[in-house]
Amino acid sequence: MSSYTKSRTFQELAAASGRIPLIRRPSFLVFSFMALATYGAVVFGLAVDAPSAGFATGLFVCLLLAWTGILVSDEHKKTTLKTGAAFLALGVLAGLFVKFKVGNSAEIMDLFFNLEVIEKAWPYLKMGFWTTVSLSLCSALLSTTIGVALAVFQSFNNRVLNFFIVAYVDFFRAIPLIVLLMLIYYGLPFLNIRLSAFASGVLGLGLNSGAYVSEIFRAGFLSIDKGQIEACGALGMNSWQTVIKVLLPQAARAIT
Repeated sequence: MSSYTKSRTFQELAAASGRIPLIRRPSFLVFSFMALATYGAVVFGLAVDAPSAGFATGLFVCLLLAWTGILVSDEHKKTTLKTGAAFLALGVLAGLFVKFKVGNSAEIMDLFFNLEVIEKAWPYLKMGFWTTVSLSLCSALLSTTIGVALAVFQSFNNRVLNFFIVAYVDFFRAIPLIVLLMLIYYGLPFLNIRLSAFASGVLGLGLNSGAYVSEIFRAGFLSIDKGQIEACGALGMNSWQTVIKVLLPQAARAIT
């Protein structure tokens, strides 16, 4: 067998010998999709209380899933085509669910896309959006600061310091976030420490996420070869210089 024949794909060999299965041929997929789309239009046009609506809808769902499965399981088809077919099938199934199970689609559109209601609620939605963005940015900044600091201190291999760091990480990773937020907002006032709702959210999210960020950076530090740390000691660099100039830049690249 020549090298050219060996380099040809299975699909090319099958095409040359005329052995491509019918369900794998592009023409079959195109014509079956057109027939399925026509049948789907008929199903969507049926009344909910029509006698044959249930059988017709069930048959359409089975055919749709079969067609999507044939396309997705073909390894020679493009990934974008498979993804589009999968999302199209999900959208059609969602439309059928809304039509035949949930109720009148017009009522649903009026409930979730009522422009009058949206106009009245828009100031609150806009305020909530910017509050969420501010809360996310502030808590991300706090959690990154806490996580990097804990990972740096833990890299010093001080047993006493590591005990408290491990205790912090285990505690804040184990406690549910909603419990932590309630303790901060409702519990701290008993200690004469009163924080606003926004500050409590930032503190709770920062403390919780800081434990995870610490473990992420610690994994980045552990990925660095110990020979580099020994080389820094041989060059006369102290622990802080080693961490800031050698470990931290490489750890940041390793975890991103």
